[in-house]
Amino acid sequence: MELKNATSVDSLHNRSVAAVACACHSIWMKRVINSLGFSFCKCVKIFCDNSSTIKLSKNPILHGRTKHIDVKFYFLCDLVKEGAVELIHCGTREQVADILTKPLKLESFTRLRDLLGVQSIKTINRLVSKCSLGEDILETSCFR
Repeated sequence: MELKNATSVDSLHNRSVAAVACACHSIWMKRVINSLGFSFCKCVKIFCDNSSTIKLSKNPILHGRTKHIDVKFYFLCDLVKEGAVELIHCGTREQVADILTKPLKLESFTRLRDLLGVQSIKTINRLVSKCSLGEDILETSCFR
């Protein structure tokens, strides 16, 4: 992904820029998948941790905090109205990407690591040995 040359005024603008970029990439990916002959869900779900961005996408009102928002954001509003994109609130505890971007306490790190599906070397070696014994690797508890 290329870096964008954009300066953001506040958190709402930051999250709006990210949501628009995500929506554009999602719509493009949806079209690629459809052109390959595969079916894809009708509505792309985008998880966003900023409730102001979600509210603004459903009702793009103009006031002091939104006057600097780019025309591109209205594209996201149109996608939401059409039902092509749905913005869903994702709380701070569910932000799996935080493991890659923030220093975390051990508890949070472990929970997010588990959500990513990262396994320890011991677990992987145990699964490989079970597989070599003829057991189905998908039947083990780690992959359910």
